[in-house]
Amino acid sequence: SPGSEERKAFNQLLGLSEHKDVFSDIHGQAQKNAVHLGEAVNDILHDLPSLSEFGFDTNDKLSSSLRITAQMIIANQQLSDLQLPRMTFYVTQGGYDTHNDQLQAHDKLYSSLNNSLSAFIAALEHHGLSNSVTTFTASDFGRTISANDDGTDHGWGGHHLVLGGAVKGGDIYGIMPDLALDGPNIVKKSRLLPEIATEQYAATLCRWFGVAEAHMPIVLPMLVNFPETDLGFMQG
Repeated sequence: SPGSEERKAFNQLLGLSEHKDVFSDIHGQAQKNAVHLGEAVNDILHDLPSLSEFGFDTNDKLSSSLRITAQMIIANQQLSDLQLPRMTFYVTQGGYDTHNDQLQAHDKLYSSLNNSLSAFIAALEHHGLSNSVTTFTASDFGRTISANDDGTDHGWGGHHLVLGGAVKGGDIYGIMPDLALDGPNIVKKSRLLPEIATEQYAATLCRWFGVAEAHMPIVLPMLVNFPETDLGFMQG
């Protein structure tokens, strides 16, 4: 809160670097802006329903993050002083770098992912926002096909999930790979060669989000290297 001892200490720390140099001033102002924005968000969330009836787990980091995301989306719809034309939210779920104990880790991770997304989608559907929100996964890297002890190593190709009312769901887009260790798409150290590029995946989402074709080379400069730029999983 603005009058708390923590805030006073924070302001004092910011003051130590004030006018020291241009970089410090810009960095300090960015921190101040982040604090003010955080307070504004807290004020907005304070007056919103908790959405507890949809099954969010307050003890689960992913579920809690998606609950706040849903609240912000609902607030943007209901509050006249917001009404942003587009919003982007990032939530994370760590733990997939499974060099060991993969089966046990996946059991917990997938359960959390399933329950968290189910609650999120249910909340959006209840408020009539399903067609306006698309949820998708992204990752730095995939996993190898072969096991390393009781886990896997860093890989290349993988798969992703896309959810929402505007998604042509219930299908697999791309070619399901042959997962044999000597399969045609398996390369060095049992890594799966991707069938679809990240740029193609992103371009399909960007079009739905409203990125004009003229701006696509700016947003995704490597997209020109791929003949198919729309994978077809989003409705127009």
